[in-house]
Amino acid sequence: MSVTRILFYLPLPPPDRKHYVPFHRGVGQIAAVLSAAGCEVALRMPWRTTEEQAREEIAASGARFVLVSLATPQAALLRPIAAAAAAAGRPLLAGGPHATFAPAETLAVPGVTAIVRGEGERAAAAFVAGDTDCPGLIRPGGDPAAAGELADLAVLPPPDREIFHACPEFKFERTVIGHEFAASRGCPYRCRYCSNSGYLDAYGAALLRRLPVERVIAEAAAALARDPKVAIVGFNDDIFAQDIDWLGEFAARWRTAIKKPFWVNGHPSLLTEERVRLLKHAGCARVHVGVETGDEALRRAILGRTMSNDTILRACERLRRAGIRIVTFIMLGAPGESEATYRETVGVLRRIRPSWVIQSFFMPLPGTPLGEECRVQAPGMSWESLSDPSFYLKPGRSWTPFLTIERLRELGDALLRDVYAAR
Repeated sequence: MSVTRILFYLPLPPPDRKHYVPFHRGVGQIAAVLSAAGCEVALRMPWRTTEEQAREEIAASGARFVLVSLATPQAALLRPIAAAAAAAGRPLLAGGPHATFAPAETLAVPGVTAIVRGEGERAAAAFVAGDTDCPGLIRPGGDPAAAGELADLAVLPPPDREIFHACPEFKFERTVIGHEFAASRGCPYRCRYCSNSGYLDAYGAALLRRLPVERVIAEAAAALARDPKVAIVGFNDDIFAQDIDWLGEFAARWRTAIKKPFWVNGHPSLLTEERVRLLKHAGCARVHVGVETGDEALRRAILGRTMSNDTILRACERLRRAGIRIVTFIMLGAPGESEATYRETVGVLRRIRPSWVIQSFFMPLPGTPLGEECRVQAPGMSWESLSDPSFYLKPGRSWTPFLTIERLRELGDALLRDVYAAR
């Protein structure tokens, strides 16, 4: 019996606009489900491609099916891949946030056979098996609002990491990032610029799930057995350990079974004394904190993040007292950003004194309240035409009336100097 080969594309930002080529848990999880069904999955992670190049890759892989996981900034890369798949007579399934929140637009791309809206483990397996009656698996003429079923994390196989190590574009980073895990899915917060608000609209509170501690420990042990020479590992949960009882169990097990420092994403409102104590006890070396802007009014009214600067500063001070390094996320250029809000951001960052600032620029995304409001400013334009693959560090458009694109880029270039010059 012949093996069903699948070529999985995960388009990425340009290489000069990111610090590393990331492991993507969702893609790894879908690949593991397909492998368990007897398929052979290969991965490509291009930041640019042509129809001719994609044709060569599809032919060389021997793929029977082509899958694409797509974020909106890389939406334009779907077209050459889909055209190549169509030329080769290969069915193509598109998924990811872009397909989920711009379903009709994604389905209209020539060469796209179907999309998956929402979580894709079951839908991807159904697509390959020829099952047309699967929630979230949408073909032309189907209901673009139907979302896929939520996966039971406890019964999913661990993500396939080998397809990343076999991918020519993947570069494993051992000193700052290390092996990447996730102990949960979902975020309870509705930041107005974040796709999570759309996922909450689709799934409600059921979106929030977590793995049993023992599953997390087993996956980490297996990854470290394969490549133990990493300085640190990390958890890409939107917010790590929202449940404090789970965190207490995790801290006790990780400290004795794994003994490896790790980083997490933390919400300022949840970084209480007890949570910080448990993180430190477990071996947490670094917490990534979303600040986004130092202007409280902009953060609350436009971004939908209700925490005060005082809440952020107190959370960061707890981390500092515990000896945990602080990384801050900052997003410049949201609607309403101005010279004054920029100065507020610099001032708050100087008070936080983070070890590292991860800076990006605002980009409107489908499925988000702020994205839909911004799209009104560009009537008739598709999400693909509004996409900007380099928006992280070099935006192509200003969405605030108070700053030209040239000035916004200047502020982006100046941020780190303005923050750390005060040290």
